[in-house]
Amino acid sequence: DWFRESIYNNWVYAIPALSPYKGPLDWLKMIGFPFLAFFTKNSLQAQFISLFFIGYLWTAFKNRKLLLLYPLLVLANNRVLSPGAVYYQGFHLLLWLGLMILVFSFCFKKLNKPIKIVFLIWTAILFLNKNMPYFQKTDEANEYYINYSTIEDMNFAIKNFSNPDDRLAVLDNQPLIYWQTKTKPATRQLVYYGWESQVKDLRENYQKVFFGEDPPEIIYGGKEASLMAKKYINLQRDNKATLLFVRKDRYEEITPEQWAALETRRFNR
Repeated sequence: DWFRESIYNNWVYAIPALSPYKGPLDWLKMIGFPFLAFFTKNSLQAQFISLFFIGYLWTAFKNRKLLLLYPLLVLANNRVLSPGAVYYQGFHLLLWLGLMILVFSFCFKKLNKPIKIVFLIWTAILFLNKNMPYFQKTDEANEYYINYSTIEDMNFAIKNFSNPDDRLAVLDNQPLIYWQTKTKPATRQLVYYGWESQVKDLRENYQKVFFGEDPPEIIYGGKEASLMAKKYINLQRDNKATLLFVRKDRYEEITPEQWAALETRRFNR
């Protein structure tokens, strides 16, 4: 099971579908990735990468054996094509960045004192850049509201009207709903990505769960519009559609007390 799920399915289905490398130019970008930092404008991250990489090159050209570290840098990045990538793509760059910083730290020790001073001044300038995160002020309450309030309201609704035996299926990328609502997963997968429909056992389980005689009582996600229209009722919020669907028979069982609780989060019939 571990080999099938973690190795085979990922190697055969997931990686080809999710890989950003679609042509020879993309593979060249991967091989020459740190060089791209010199040409990536308006990116503080790219400037740091340039600092680390120049320190490595300066030392490597004096000690050619250090050039053998470059293939390790190439192999450490298998998802990101731009040194300026942050957030989701930047997350996948963390391994490469860690290795690049380690290589730079090793090379820094071999630099002579005047060159070390130059790199230290360069580093200080970057750390004092006004775009560094610790210089930016954020309204934490507003950020929390933007990023979490909607899904927390969905969790609140499910926890208030669901029964202990109700099953939940999540078709959107929100697997935390399972744990936060303490509902039973209806499917073997916590979320569904496009490539998973190519895997026979996952496809068969999906068809059985959603198109069998007893589909889940609760679904979160906007896929399978025809199924939703036929067997489910969309829970409304502020008289607008949400991604939360309740099977028609279960929707009719929501009590007045439960509706009163839902209305505190602006859900309406």
